[in-house]
Amino acid sequence: MTVDAKANTLAIPSISGLNDPAACYLTNLNMGPDKADIVSVTFDGENDVTFDGFGCPGSGGVIVVRAGSVTRKLLLEMNTGEVDIQ
Repeated sequence: MTVDAKANTLAIPSISGLNDPAACYLTNLNMGPDKADIVSVTFDGENDVTFDGFGCPGSGGVIVVRAGSVTRKLLLEMNTGEVDIQ
């Protein structure tokens, strides 16, 4: 999974796109009714993370998302893949 804060996108290369099966899955958080901005992202200094077959990420990380005046942190736990929203 790759998170691009500048483009406000989240991409999952191993999953086919909804509108184009030849492309990877890509969603833009700034489109649609619930527009949001990715403020920052870091997974051990990177903007991407890989999950194993059990759903556990290769590293933990933080994604900060803002929608209007509301800002939330999504904390990805490295050992379990659990996400805590603050």
